[in-house]
Amino acid sequence: MNKFQSIFNEINKYIKYMIYDEYIIFSKKYVICMNEILCVLENTLSKIQNIYFKYILNSKIRAL
Repeated sequence: MNKFQSIFNEINKYIKYMIYDEYIIFSKKYVICMNEILCVLENTLSKIQNIYFKYILNSKIRAL
């Protein structure tokens, strides 16, 4: 579990760096950067939800 927490903390840290970095906030690259990050996060969330359904939720539903 510690490995998962470490990964999530690193992701959180880098996203906060990007959100609050005054150097990039006022540039055109900021919007492009944030759009790319959002795409990655949406895809990751979708994959995590699929894995959760496949291994956990589906088993619980079948047990009912």
